[in-house]
Amino acid sequence: MALNDRGNTGQLFVSNIFDTKDHFAGSITRLDVTLSPSGITVLGATTIASGYTSAPDTAGTVVGPAGLAYDRENDTLYVAAEGDNSIYKLKGAGSTTKDLGKDNGF
Repeated sequence: MALNDRGNTGQLFVSNIFDTKDHFAGSITRLDVTLSPSGITVLGATTIASGYTSAPDTAGTVVGPAGLAYDRENDTLYVAAEGDNSIYKLKGAGSTTKDLGKDNGF
C-alpha cells in the first residue's frame, strides 16, 4: 500500500492479488478517503491499474503487484510487480478515473 496524505483527506493505493471472485487478478485500487476524529470515511474506490501477473510461485507463495511508492509531486505511482519481475510507472494515479493498464510512463 502507498499513501497520498492530503491533511483531512487522502488517497490509499492498494495492491490486489485476488479479484472479488477469488481468482488471481493483479490490480491496483485507489481509495479516496476523508479523515475525522471519528474515523476514516471511504468516498470512492477506483481500479487504476490491472494486468499484472498474479499467481502462486514455486515456493508456494502468491506473487503479484507488491511494492508501491507514490510520487506526489508528479502524481506518479511506482509498482513493483513480483510476478512480472518489473517495476512499472503509472502517471496520473491520483487523478485518473479509469484503469491505466500496467504501465503508462516508461
